[in-house]
Amino acid sequence: MLGGIGEELRQARERMNLTLQKVEEETNMRWRYLEALEKEEWDKIPGEAYVKGFLRNYATYLGLDPDEILLRYKTQRFQNVKIGEEEVIKVHRANIKAERKKEKKIFSKLFVVAVGVLAVILVFYIFNKPQNINISQKHPQIAEKKSESPKQQLPVQQPQQPQEKPSETTQPPPTVEKKKIAITVEIVQETSWLQIETEKGIVWQGIAGKGQKLSFESDKMIKLWVGNAAAVKLKVNGQDLGTMGKKGEVIKKTLYPQ
Repeated sequence: MLGGIGEELRQARERMNLTLQKVEEETNMRWRYLEALEKEEWDKIPGEAYVKGFLRNYATYLGLDPDEILLRYKTQRFQNVKIGEEEVIKVHRANIKAERKKEKKIFSKLFVVAVGVLAVILVFYIFNKPQNINISQKHPQIAEKKSESPKQQLPVQQPQQPQEKPSETTQPPPTVEKKKIAITVEIVQETSWLQIETEKGIVWQGIAGKGQKLSFESDKMIKLWVGNAAAVKLKVNGQDLGTMGKKGEVIKKTLYPQ
């Protein structure tokens, strides 16, 4: 349990005499996700961003302070992650020590083999070194004939004048237009929770109402998270793709320039 967050949500709902199904009808958040929030079964919710978004929206609907609920959640979550990281670091250090021991043993064996190979090569070279032979001592007549042969004069070539190269005109390289991805999101019925993310980070997050239109563009990528797919109509680069799915369906979609 993370500081009794789920218990506080459940008690607030029961004080308002509300069922999970009734809350689902009014907020468009699936009742099973609401139940996961009250039981603090965070792994049943698809992603950290959805957990925070659902917590904020549910707390606001129940009249609780959403900032306080999120702060308690993040504090406890950070403590759990920190403890897990310390265990991972210990295991990682032990693995590094074991790998270093293996590397030392392998290096020692390779060094011994290399020394042995060098020794064999050196001995082979010493015993098979070729001897220099003076041709003039073995065959003095050949040496005298070589010294008496007149030197041939080579014709002197006049240096050629360098030819002028025609001037070359350089043209600027053609400009390449960067491809972009542009989307337009329109809420055609009821409401839906949305989150839009580009390479710069999250650019929009919240609950959008019927008739609301949102447009975004990027030259790298756009991530789109939808909490009620039937309410969201999507256009990509001017092409109408229609609604994104069924009522209450949670969809995560990543789009890239084409």
